[in-house]
Formats: sequence, structure tokens, C-alpha cells
Amino acid sequence: MKVSEHVKPGAFISSCAVVLNICLNAVFIFGLSGAPRMQADGAALATTISRVFELALCIIMSSKTSYIRPAFGRLLRLPGQLRSDFIKQCLPLMGGSLCWGVGFTSYTAIMGHMGTDAAAANSVAAVARDLICCMCNGIGSAAGIIVGNELGAGRLGMGKAYGIKLRNISFVLGLISTVLVLAVTPLVVRMVILTDQARKYLMGMMVIMSIYMIGRCVNTVTINGVLDGGGDAIFDMYSLIVCMWLIAIPLALSGAFVLHWSPLAVYACTCLDEVGKIPWVMARFRKYKWVQDLTR
Repeated sequence: MKVSEHVKPGAFISSCAVVLNICLNAVFIFGLSGAPRMQADGAALATTISRVFELALCIIMSSKTSYIRPAFGRLLRLPGQLRSDFIKQCLPLMGGSLCWGVGFTSYTAIMGHMGTDAAAANSVAAVARDLICCMCNGIGSAAGIIVGNELGAGRLGMGKAYGIKLRNISFVLGLISTVLVLAVTPLVVRMVILTDQARKYLMGMMVIMSIYMIGRCVNTVTINGVLDGGGDAIFDMYSLIVCMWLIAIPLALSGAFVLHWSPLAVYACTCLDEVGKIPWVMARFRKYKWVQDLTR
């Protein structure tokens, strides 16, 4: 929907699903309105129902003539060239997503072995990080659409100009996110119920996260937006393998289980990949291999 300029319906569907999920979580977790008190099972049920509702809305919306929807009559009869182009772009993106997902799970597992205080502080910091990252995730998604549409229309010069401008915006967004993290740190620390030691860990993690946010914003907009929008998908996977799996995760593992570093030092290792990627990402960006028309 987003790439076909139906942004508002997409936002409406996502918002409805989120609101429904929150309401159903309250009902099923705590047993409100006569529903059974299901606790963790209730959270799973609420998520499932909201996702099914979201899918139903997508199908209904996509049935309109101005929307892209599956052509079931020729769903399995793809042209060979299209299949080849799709696989060439899809496999690196899938590989990058897999590396990122498993890597972040590894970070959580490593911090979980640093003690209950460190695990609790890391959980709270992760929630704050995900909320603040909504800005860069949204702009990164928009960057891919804007750059991809211009390049796909054959306007390579305009696509390149948009990419450069969005790259510059990503640095500004990173600085704004840094200030925002530091600004909300006292509020976040006071809002949650933690031990004194966990509060100290959370305070330190938020400060470390403020630096991390610069790399996260720049990389999300530049890699996931501009580079992927121009078809330079293989770089995303390579950068994750090198910076996350060959540097950050081994350092965090060594610090946690071999060198016995403090939880804050290990947490800093888990944030190292995004900040360390910036020079490499900028060098790749300036090669302008992403300025290409993928359409045929």
C-alpha cells in the first residue's frame, strides 16, 4: 500500500490493529469484562486476534481497483527474468533480516546471563529504544519508497538527489534522537519499579543508547531506505555479518563469559555494531552503486 501511494489507509489499518491489541491485552491478561484471566496466554491470544483483524482489513482494502492485489490466475506463471530479479534482491534482504533478528536475540540472551538486575534494566531500555526508533524506522521506510519510485521512473538524477538529502536528514534525526533519549532518561528511570542496582544499570544504558541512536538512525535511513531502495541490498547483509556477528557479538560474549566485564561494558558492546558501521556505510553510499533503475 505504501509504495502505491496508499499511505493513509496503511497507517489506519496499523493503528486499528495496535489499538485493538492493547484493548484485548487488557481484557485477556487481567480478565476484564467477564473474560477469563489468561495472563501470558492472554497476551498471545490478543496478538493473534489483532493480526487476523489486520489481515482482514488489508484484504478488504486491497479489493478496490486502485490497489495492488494478487493476480491468482497467473500467480505461479512468473516470467523468468522477473523471478531472477526478485531472487537477486530478495535473498540478501532475507539474509540481512535473519542476521539482524538472530543477532538482537543473542544480545538479549547475553544480557540475560548478566544477572536479574542487568536483564531487567536491559528490558526497560529496549522498550524505550524501540519507541524512539519509530521515527527513524518511519523515515527509513519512506526513504526507500521515495528513492525507489524516482529510480524506477528513470529519474536517476532526482533519485540520487533525494538519497543525498535523506542521508543528511538521517544525521539530524540521529542527533534529535540522542537528545530525546537523554531527555526522557530521568522519566523512564522513575516510571519503572526496579532495584537500586538495576536503576544504576538503566541510567548507564540510556546514556550509552543515546550514542547508539546516532548510528541506528543513520544506518536505518541510509541502508534500509536509500541503499535498499536502489537495489544495493547485498551491502545490508555484509555489514550485519561483519559488524554484528564478527565484532559486536564476539566482544559481548567474551566480555560476559570470559573477561567478566560489567553489565554496562557488555551492553556497550551490543551497541557497537550500529556506531561502527557509519564510516563503512558512508563509503558505500558515496560509491552510488544504488543509483540504478531496477525496472524492465
